[in-house]
Amino acid sequence: MTSPSAQQIWTRNFLLIFFAHIVFSSAYCILIPTLPIYFLGIGSTEVQIGVLIGTLGIASLVIRPFIGRALVRVSEKSFMMAGALLFGLGSVGYLCAFSFWILFLMRIVQGFGSAFIYTAAVTYVARTSPETRLGQSLSYYYVAFNVAFAVTPSLGCF
Repeated sequence: MTSPSAQQIWTRNFLLIFFAHIVFSSAYCILIPTLPIYFLGIGSTEVQIGVLIGTLGIASLVIRPFIGRALVRVSEKSFMMAGALLFGLGSVGYLCAFSFWILFLMRIVQGFGSAFIYTAAVTYVARTSPETRLGQSLSYYYVAFNVAFAVTPSLGCF
């Protein structure tokens, strides 16, 4: 039988990654309603806006298997920090980018950053959670994205 502390989900590290996920997801979700308006305002066509919005998801999807393999050798924390840096650089890049191709590149950078963060964070939660409560731990962890998704898009429009 395992000790009660070994069965605990809401540890200090879990809380830190949970709230970090809320912050990152808020930054991600605040862009959902605002980016199309921004892209339109700088002269992008509707087709270009669609491509730009989808680029982040595709970039994130393509790189995840490589991140998963690399996480065997590199710490999750390193990937999360690198991902936050990439996502932040992509966000700042919007202020300087006024052509489709530069915006496209910024979306790829953000997609990579997003993949780094989400893949590493889920891996960390899965690795550090008690085996008997893994499903419950991951469920609680994913609530962080839902909190951000429920609140921040409307804040972005405001």
